[in-house]
Amino acid sequence: MKLLALALLSASLLLPVASQAEDTAASPLKLKQSTLRYDCAKGPARTLAVTRITTGASGGGAPEFVVVNLQGRRYGLAPAISGSGVRYVGLLGTGPGHGMEWWEKGDEGTLSSFDNNDPKAEPQVLMGDCRMRRR
Repeated sequence: MKLLALALLSASLLLPVASQAEDTAASPLKLKQSTLRYDCAKGPARTLAVTRITTGASGGGAPEFVVVNLQGRRYGLAPAISGSGVRYVGLLGTGPGHGMEWWEKGDEGTLSSFDNNDPKAEPQVLMGDCRMRRR
């Protein structure tokens, strides 16, 4: 009888802990996305689609990352340090050992490829003189 009372007491002490654990579980992220189209003067295509992905966690709704659609392939790029404008970088680019960079300032942007193994090498412009398309 004492063993049963001890078991019931232990179970009753654990119930509040279990319900608190469920309450503190992380809620799923609510992703929002918007796609902007750019008309570009330089590059293999004349238009470039850039999708901005945000979460509720970002302050002021700033993009957490972007996805660039180039010739039917998608490349995910993360925010990077920029002296001017907004810059996104990904280490996987159009070929082995190459990364990709999307740099925008105002309504203009440039998509470039860079050599992951040579930080001194100049980036190669993939899509240049891009201007955001107005609706």
